[in-house]
Amino acid sequence: MRTPQVRLRNLMILIAFAALLLTAAVQMVRLQRAALRAEMLAAEAQMGLARAEAALQQALAATSQQAQAPRAATAKKQVNPDPRASEP
Repeated sequence: MRTPQVRLRNLMILIAFAALLLTAAVQMVRLQRAALRAEMLAAEAQMGLARAEAALQQALAATSQQAQAPRAATAKKQVNPDPRASEP
C-alpha cells in the first residue's frame, strides 16, 4: 500500500485556512464585546439623561413655587388693604 504524501503547498494552504478561521473567530468575539460595551455606555447615557431631566423638573418646580410666593403676598395686600394707610 502506498502512504499518502503531504505536499508542502497543501500544508501551507491548510495552515492559512486555519489561521483565517481563527482570525474570524477572534474578530467575532471582539465585535461582540464592543457591541456589549456600546450597549452599556448607551444605558449609562440614558440614565444620565433621565437624572438630568428629573433635576430640571425639580428646578422648574422650585422656580415656579418661588415665583408664586411673591404674587400671593401682593394679592393678599390688594384684597385686604390696610384702612390706616388711606388716612392722612
